[in-house]
Amino acid sequence: MSPSPVLPAVITLMLAAAVPVCRAAQPGAHVHGTASLEIAIDGPVVSVSLHSPLGNLSGFEHAPRNENERRQIRIMATRLHQANSLFAFTPTARCQPESSSLESAVLEPALLAATTPATPAAPVTRVAPATPARQDRQTGPTPSSSTRSHTDHASHTHGHDDHAHPADTHAELEATWQFRCAAPAALQDVDVQALFRTFPGIRQLDAMVAGPRNQSGSRLSPGTTRLKW
Repeated sequence: MSPSPVLPAVITLMLAAAVPVCRAAQPGAHVHGTASLEIAIDGPVVSVSLHSPLGNLSGFEHAPRNENERRQIRIMATRLHQANSLFAFTPTARCQPESSSLESAVLEPALLAATTPATPAAPVTRVAPATPARQDRQTGPTPSSSTRSHTDHASHTHGHDDHAHPADTHAELEATWQFRCAAPAALQDVDVQALFRTFPGIRQLDAMVAGPRNQSGSRLSPGTTRLKW
């Protein structure tokens, strides 16, 4: 079922009235290890948004440069699409996921699509970028000294990719989920212990919730994983 077209506006209005919390991950800030979580409850529908530096989730903050890094992104995406394994709402509310969406300015949408993993995956770990080896595939005459000089310069520039593309060092990812609860009146909390366990790069989660009874905020960590309202 597709999300309601009026729901984003409802979420914006509800979260604007929420009690502010100290959010290191507010727009414009980029703090490794910190992410923000926003939850909006509208009757039986619960919308959840996670905003995080990409490095918290994948181990690196740039477009994947080799197959190993593309695999890491696909593993990350698969886990994020498994909403039931990340969020534990009040059991008696009987909430089930309806949709999920992932977006990042540095990642191709195809890499973020929902897929079924072939084997159980371990937590995402940081991977070192591979060293380019283009000279190994060269054929033909040996380059002249001027050509070698140009090649060396190009190789040196490529080796400093992060400086050439500063936006890569501040890449973000936004994940959104929609749940529907069979007994919304029973909904009182959510536990995100599995989110911290699945993505150990997240060490602090600044959470806000806007519901029918109140609006509140809380700072969560691997030692404090339950958000109540």
